[in-house]
Amino acid sequence: MSRRNSKSARKGSRGSKGEETPQAPPEFHDFNDAFSKLDVAQQASFLDMFQAGEMTAEEARLQIQEMSEHAHIVKYLGSVPVAAAKLTATMWDLFGKEVISTAGPRLKALKLKPVEAMITISASGIRVINTATQEVIENEPMEQVVYSAVDASDKKRVAVLSHYSKLGLIYCHVFSTKDKVCQEIAGAVQRLVQAKPVDEVSEADRHEKATGATLGIFETDYVGSATKPRNEHTSNEEFVGQVVEDLRAAMKEKKKKEKKKKLPANADRVVMVISSEGIRIVDALSREVITSIYITKISYVTKVMVKKDRYFAIIFKDGRLNKKTCQLFQCLDDEAQQICNTVKEAFKVAKEDVKAREGNPFMPMSSLTEPVKGALAECQVPRRSLNAIRPLGAGQFGEVFLALEATDGGDGQEGVKRAVKMLRGAATTADKAEFMGEAAVMNIMRHQNIVALAGICAQHRPWLVVLEFCPHGDLHGALRALRERRLALSIGEQLRIAENIAAGLEFVASKRYVHLDVAARNCLIGADGTIKVADFGLAKPYDAGKPYFRLRRTLKLSIRWIAVEALQPPPKRLSEFSDVWAFGVTMWEIATYGRMPYHTYRLHELQRLLLEGLRLEQPQGTPHEVFAVMQSCWRRSPGNRPNFSRLRQRLMDLQMVHEPVANIATILSQGAEDGGDKQEGFGDLDDLLKQYDFPQADIPR
Repeated sequence: MSRRNSKSARKGSRGSKGEETPQAPPEFHDFNDAFSKLDVAQQASFLDMFQAGEMTAEEARLQIQEMSEHAHIVKYLGSVPVAAAKLTATMWDLFGKEVISTAGPRLKALKLKPVEAMITISASGIRVINTATQEVIENEPMEQVVYSAVDASDKKRVAVLSHYSKLGLIYCHVFSTKDKVCQEIAGAVQRLVQAKPVDEVSEADRHEKATGATLGIFETDYVGSATKPRNEHTSNEEFVGQVVEDLRAAMKEKKKKEKKKKLPANADRVVMVISSEGIRIVDALSREVITSIYITKISYVTKVMVKKDRYFAIIFKDGRLNKKTCQLFQCLDDEAQQICNTVKEAFKVAKEDVKAREGNPFMPMSSLTEPVKGALAECQVPRRSLNAIRPLGAGQFGEVFLALEATDGGDGQEGVKRAVKMLRGAATTADKAEFMGEAAVMNIMRHQNIVALAGICAQHRPWLVVLEFCPHGDLHGALRALRERRLALSIGEQLRIAENIAAGLEFVASKRYVHLDVAARNCLIGADGTIKVADFGLAKPYDAGKPYFRLRRTLKLSIRWIAVEALQPPPKRLSEFSDVWAFGVTMWEIATYGRMPYHTYRLHELQRLLLEGLRLEQPQGTPHEVFAVMQSCWRRSPGNRPNFSRLRQRLMDLQMVHEPVANIATILSQGAEDGGDKQEGFGDLDDLLKQYDFPQADIPR
């Protein structure tokens, strides 16, 4: 990686490296004391809005005083996850106190070092800053915060609960300070929680089964993974044994290096979330999903004991790579056994779900009819016209199926292939709004380089969003498959792929929207190799009369892709040029065949380093003129970056020099297990699950 402007000098009492404490303007004189209590990034955001004429001094005073009144120096003890529960407002107090009472002992067992931090509580969210480094430790949107209370066993400890509904997790953050301050923190958080709209339970909610609910969560250390061809005749036991031996040796070497570099002991800490949909591996620090394994892809699980060490091993199929992958996790005590048992329970629940739906995942689970309002009312398709073929996996809202849609009034036995996204029964009211909101945005975005919305089914549960089917899947997975199979894309084809993405995003900007989640994983590949932008769950419309969207609350974004202006706390301006930054990172992903951006850096330090000038290095084999396009996307000032129209033209000009050779769809089809758009599938999901005979012998008792 390369760094620019990364001066180590500290300027100002609260400034991070290379960052000078902003000076308050004369208009802030009457509330300068309150302004000085904010961290540097917060101060910069308010000054930006005030100087841009988007906030008066009086408006700034009200918000700054509110934030400064609830800014406290504390000891941050850490956080622990618990399985999410679908609770009414009256049940949160009992549940929250129980979670808080167990958090202390769990954190003590982890032996985490307390960090002096400043916690700021406001209507936008809860922000926790390391006072020594100014690094952001936690940044929870108020929409996710559900409860706060003082620990009944220790009046000098206070906890805040944050609900990650899409992960099926609740995180309990614990702080230590004076008992009076603990009461102030809990009171301030609870007032903001109670001021939020009530998560109402409709009649349809009462009749809906909580499908996809979390069955178990486990905190483990990710050790590593290995792959083997699926046709290799090595038993699962032998494969796991070899992986354990190799990874233990690598882990010893890694620990030596980390000890020298003084890296945190929990650098590879993950949370394993198990449900009937499968297993999600979540990074403990960033809360980002590292791996999502659909339940029917799991082929083997076991626990492994080597001396005093305990491990959980899982083998799962990857049809795209025509390989099996084994991942290894280090556990405490009998945790590996508990994980094996929970996976077995997940298969049992999955089979029960299939049976309840009579083999039809789209079957209405309630006779109650819900009204569909707005533009989406025109987009409804008959549920009976959809016939599920097979599951494609599990997304952030629920399962995704390949289906046939009858377009002539038939019953779905013949027709057009579609990807159907389902909203899981355990979804919150906010999830439901976001699910339909994404469909509403996609209804506006009609372009050849954007995944098309084919319709919705929302009068009965489960809600469905019907999309254009892209047989070659997401671009990130395709790039990884090419790397694993040692198949290369010409520079010209890489440029064509990037130009397709730029064309889609140019259209998004023309509709006065910012995507906010541009990445290779969110681009799909059509049958003919056309690249299409997808996943509009975070997309936001520009403010009226402005060429940007002003974000006034905390929003969870992927740090490795987002622009530097998005790293600042609210309020902040996000625009087409913010997407341009992420597009540059996506170009880098294409050139490196799906490697993780900044993969040698820990997420907890990456935000500070990016603000100091850290940028991605030139990928091996990438021409200088192509890398120059990427670099132009990463300029510090948004106004100095090219827009998508200019980027498209530049990419087309470069294709005149580097002519595309061999379309990505053609390359992917060479020797692929599924041959791209393969016809065979499973009409009955019960049959699919019956093919998996859970190996009793592989689960030690």
